[in-house]
Amino acid sequence: MYRPEFAAFAVLVVEDDAFVRRSIVRMLRAMGFVEVKEAADGEAALQTLKAMPQCGVVLCDIGMKPVGGLQFLERLRKEFIPPLSDTPVIFITGSADSETVKRAMTMKAAGYVLKPVVPDKLSARIATTLKLPGAAL
Repeated sequence: MYRPEFAAFAVLVVEDDAFVRRSIVRMLRAMGFVEVKEAADGEAALQTLKAMPQCGVVLCDIGMKPVGGLQFLERLRKEFIPPLSDTPVIFITGSADSETVKRAMTMKAAGYVLKPVVPDKLSARIATTLKLPGAAL
């Protein structure tokens, strides 16, 4: 689902599986995102964010090594200053384990999308997270 308003936001995709990461990047570009950055794990994502003046949203896998999604989110919230520390993080995960989801929400995760990623659901979650007009899940 193409949304021209997405072009105003930078997005960072954090995913250790290169095929999945490339697939998500292609989806995001088709949705209207112009600035799409990539990172293969949480540590690389933190370094990438340091070089970004602003980021509209981060899409992040949970199960990565050496720095997983929850560790990434914890460090983002503690080690960065606003506005980067407040960047919304949407987790992309293969399971909706209630303990993991609960932990992510206590760290102010913006939500999650289950794998395999479906473009319409991803677009809706991002639009809602960015508080865009007409966004609804």
